[in-house]
Amino acid sequence: MNTKLNVFVCQICGNEFQTKANHAKFCPNCRLQAQLERNKTHQHNALMGKTKTVGSEQTCPICGKNYILIKGSQKYCADCQKKQAIKSSVKSVSEYNKQNYERVVFHVPKGSKQKLREFANEQQMSLSAFVCKAIEIYAKEVKNNKN
Repeated sequence: MNTKLNVFVCQICGNEFQTKANHAKFCPNCRLQAQLERNKTHQHNALMGKTKTVGSEQTCPICGKNYILIKGSQKYCADCQKKQAIKSSVKSVSEYNKQNYERVVFHVPKGSKQKLREFANEQQMSLSAFVCKAIEIYAKEVKNNKN
């Protein structure tokens, strides 16, 4: 049985400690102190009316409909929650693409695009991956012919 111990630095006292956990923030000596602080903060927020109780009725900040809180992290009604998930996934995909890819636009004769796409699919590649690979192969061929 593999019992690998991970080394962490306590966020309260700054001492190094070992544990089997994958993500520990506090050493065993400070863990109780951290838990007491979390409980104190939660009680204060509850007294101030800043906490939400599972099963309570909430108002959706987007559409204004009332909904029953299913879990503590829920912010929207079910309909708006789906819309927000779609928006965030589209936003994260477009951000990823902006950070990792450049856009190249070129024109092909009418009817060629679908043929290229079908041929790329036969090669189990996307059209953009297929075009990049074709250019790479063509560049090697030209280089070899010059030598």
